[in-house]
Amino acid sequence: MYFLLLLISLAHADDVVTLKKGDRAPFEGTLLSPEAAAKILVDTDYNLQKCMIDSEKNLSMQKAEHQFVLKNKEAELAACTLRSTEMELLYSKQVDFLEKQTIRPSWEGPALFIAGVLTGTAMLYGSSVLVKNLGD
Repeated sequence: MYFLLLLISLAHADDVVTLKKGDRAPFEGTLLSPEAAAKILVDTDYNLQKCMIDSEKNLSMQKAEHQFVLKNKEAELAACTLRSTEMELLYSKQVDFLEKQTIRPSWEGPALFIAGVLTGTAMLYGSSVLVKNLGD
């Protein structure tokens, strides 16, 4: 890059002279043939373009990698949210089941009372029949 600036500054100076074989140079320095100067300019342009293309490629790769990481994190968040929602639904169903297990139906108390009265009456009757038959 610095070499390009050097060449540009040389091109704008009044010291640029085209020489023929055997001519003496009017200044000290490095003389380049037109082909060599053209090659330097082309190589400099090529290197500059290659640098820009490589930089754009690297930028695009970084953007793609960051987008990939972002999408993965969004997918993880969606999976965690779904798992949380499903677990909450499962817990809610389990709580409903356990609540139903602890609450007795309203008919259970009177039914047990009537069953107890009938069982007691049947036992009393059976005992009296047994005692009567033993006494005879």
